[in-house]
Amino acid sequence: MPPALREVPYVQELQASVQSFECGTQEFELILSDWIKNHECFNDVAKYGTKIWLYYSEDNQLVGYGSYGRTELKYPDPKEPRVVGIIPMIAVDSKFKGKPPGQWQDRYASAVLRQIISVAIADGQSLLSLNVHSCNLAAITFYERHGFSFITKKPNREGNHRMIMVLIPQEVN
Repeated sequence: MPPALREVPYVQELQASVQSFECGTQEFELILSDWIKNHECFNDVAKYGTKIWLYYSEDNQLVGYGSYGRTELKYPDPKEPRVVGIIPMIAVDSKFKGKPPGQWQDRYASAVLRQIISVAIADGQSLLSLNVHSCNLAAITFYERHGFSFITKKPNREGNHRMIMVLIPQEVN
């Protein structure tokens, strides 16, 4: 059975509560941890209208965070951009990765992703995109299990190669 999560909109007044958040030691994991702990996430809120939520376990521990916004994507027709939903950043604290034991769809990470997918569907989006580092094989497998598929590879603004995946929310159970 999927874990129950309490969703809290992330505002600057809660910044002190996320300072212990860590999702790993690899470069892409450090970027995810730093994004939520520093002011960069609030810059994205101001600049792009990104919405961010913190997710807490039943015993009030910070499990992870998710974010949602809109972006222009040239898909499926590369000549015609369209507005789609995007998950700018999503992460689960290291102590909650792979938990609770059992089926992958019953884990905290899946519960956080399903919350963001629900936001995109409520926003009327038929496509939901995200970026993932090409070296983050666990995340790639995770997103594929949830219905995302590759559409292209392109470097992000930091010069790292990421893969863009698209989800068609109506096909998600």
